[in-house]
Amino acid sequence: MSIGTGNNGAYVTPANAPGAPVDRIDVRLVPGADAATAATGLADAARQAGG
Repeated sequence: MSIGTGNNGAYVTPANAPGAPVDRIDVRLVPGADAATAATGLADAARQAGG
């Protein structure tokens, strides 16, 4: 997809790109969120997904 649907960007999922590794995660933290904790959780999630 060159663009997403509605106001969303394009999404690549295991259903439409099997075997594609995670190479980017975009995140916006809520005010007051701990960035280090979020980074640790995201790194773990990316590793589990093959990134």
